[in-house]
Amino acid sequence: MEEATGIKDGTKFKSTTKHSSEMTMVLFKLLQPNMTYEEVTALTNLEGTLDPTMSSTSDGIESYKYEGVDNASISLLFDNGKLAMTSQAGLIETHHPFH
Repeated sequence: MEEATGIKDGTKFKSTTKHSSEMTMVLFKLLQPNMTYEEVTALTNLEGTLDPTMSSTSDGIESYKYEGVDNASISLLFDNGKLAMTSQAGLIETHHPFH
């Protein structure tokens, strides 16, 4: 099972397991409203790609895309540095092989 710690007393998220280079449903479900991009990156060990067509930096809006498994994708919208909206396409539930 994958574990992560949250923000407590100013401590950043810290992932306790290594993740693949792709976003999964397990990681997607760990995302919480108001997380910063840095917290998402620390939690998932993944860097998103800024989507200029969905971003308006002058308005404080930044949208990042993440590649998922088998052509799935995730979009994260940050409003003034805080995670405001998440969407995914094509992610499926995966089960741990030992369960």
